[in-house]
Amino acid sequence: MDISSKMQNVIEEQLKEIEEKENVKIIYCVESGSRAWGFASPDSDYDVRFIYVRNKEDYLKLNKNRDVIEWRLDDVLDINGWDIQKALRLLYKSNPTLFEWSMSPIVYKTTPQWEKISGIVSQYFLEKTGVYHYLSMAKGNYREYLKTDEVKLKKYFYVIRPILACKWILDKKTAPPMLFSELMNECLDDELKPEINRLLEIKKQTSELGKGKRIDVINDYIEKELAEIEKKADIITKKYGLEKDGYILFLARIVPEKGLHYLIDAFMQTDTDKKLVIAGGVSHSGEYAKQIHDMAKDDRIIFTGFVEGDELWELYYNCRMYVLPSDVEGMPISLLEAMACGCECLVSDIDTAKNVVGEYGYTFKKSDVNDLKNKLCEILGKPKADKAEQIEYVKNNYSWDEITDRTLELYKK
Repeated sequence: MDISSKMQNVIEEQLKEIEEKENVKIIYCVESGSRAWGFASPDSDYDVRFIYVRNKEDYLKLNKNRDVIEWRLDDVLDINGWDIQKALRLLYKSNPTLFEWSMSPIVYKTTPQWEKISGIVSQYFLEKTGVYHYLSMAKGNYREYLKTDEVKLKKYFYVIRPILACKWILDKKTAPPMLFSELMNECLDDELKPEINRLLEIKKQTSELGKGKRIDVINDYIEKELAEIEKKADIITKKYGLEKDGYILFLARIVPEKGLHYLIDAFMQTDTDKKLVIAGGVSHSGEYAKQIHDMAKDDRIIFTGFVEGDELWELYYNCRMYVLPSDVEGMPISLLEAMACGCECLVSDIDTAKNVVGEYGYTFKKSDVNDLKNKLCEILGKPKADKAEQIEYVKNNYSWDEITDRTLELYKK
C-alpha cells in the first residue's frame, strides 16, 4: 500500500493548489477506495479525499459556499473533499464514509485540528446505520453484477468486503477497518479464504481481472450471508413491520398525476396478504393527500412519508413488485431505480413508462382500475422472476454515460 514518493509529491502539490485557489485550509486528507482497502490493481487511480475549513467570514455569509470541492477526476487522480460543517453533520448521523476516511491507512495530511476531531469519532458510530449501509451496498452490487453466468470478477470484492464489514459490526459493535485483509482474517469463513486469496493476488498483479465464469462457491456464500445479515439486522421490519417480498411498493410524490388513487382502489379489491407501501412526500395541495388517506382505510396500507438514502434502497430491494400508475410522466427516475434494483415493475401504458420497461415489465390501461387489479393478481400469482437481464438493460441503456453519448449523437446528425 506504499505510495511512491513521486505520487505523494503530486498529491501534496494538488492540495496546496486547492488551498490557494479555493481559499481554504485542508485539515485532513487520505486515500479512499481500493488502494486504502488493500486490493488495488497496478493501474488503479488514486481516490484522494479531504476535509477543509473556510475562513470564518465565509460561514457568516447569507449566500453560502458549496460544501464540497470537486477538484479533479481523470485516469490517475480522483480528488474531492467536504467542508468541515458537512463532515461534522454527517459524523453526527454516523455516516459510514466518514468513519472509513478516519481509519484510512494512507494519510496524505493531518493537523492538530483533525486530531481533536478524530479522538471523538468513534463515539458517534451507530451499529444499525453501519449495517444498513454495507448491507445495501452488498445487495446492490450482487444483484447488478454477479448473478449472470459470466461476471466481472473484480466485483466479488465489492460484495464480499461490505458483507465482512456487516459481520464485523454485528460481532464487534465497532466501525469496521478499511483493510480488506483484516476483515478477511477476522470474518471470512476459512474454507473460502483460498479462493478469495487467489482472486486477490490476480487483481493486485493485473490491470484488469476481466470477466469469467461465475464462481458458485462464492455466490452460495454471498447468498447465505446476505440472508443471515438481513435476519440479524431486521432493518425495515423493525421500522415498518415489513418482510422481504411482503409488500407492493409505490414510491413517488403524492400528487394526482402519479395515479396513486387508482392503485389504492385496485389494491383494496385485491385478495392478497401483501401490504401496500406508499413512500413519498406531498408536493401538492393538502386536499389530494387528504383524499388519499381517506381512501386508504385498510390495515395493509402503510405510509412512510418521504424516504431517502439507504432506507429508500432497502424498500426497492425488498419489495415484491413496484407500481407506477401515472397519468403523466417525464423521465420516470423512480421507475429506473426500481428496475436497476431488480424489482418486478407494473406501469400504466403511457408512452414514457411503457417505453422504459420495454419487455422487462408489465403494463395496464391508464386509469383503468379493473385492469390494474387484474394485473396485480396476475403478477402476484406467479413466482418472482429473476431480473438479471433487466438490471443489465438499465445499466446499458440508462446510465448517465449512455444518455450523454446519445445526446451528443443527436447533435452530430
